[in-house]
Amino acid sequence: MTPAAAGGRKWSLRRYLVAGILIWLPILATLWVVTFFIHIMDETLLLLPLRYRPEALVGFALPGLARYSRSLWCWRLGSWSPI
Repeated sequence: MTPAAAGGRKWSLRRYLVAGILIWLPILATLWVVTFFIHIMDETLLLLPLRYRPEALVGFALPGLARYSRSLWCWRLGSWSPI
């Protein structure tokens, strides 16, 4: 193998590495932001009075309930929009 070919392989490997980072970085950032907001939404249920919290109403913990209720709420608001 010539030195020029070895240098070209080095650059192509570097391009693949950079391309992989550019692909995975936004995906990981999006997942982090989504999990952060889901955690914040679950924490907003703590603002409810104790008797209105889902655990008190059904008798057991319902993890992720805020996520489903917010999704339902957004869907309901979207269905009212006059598009």
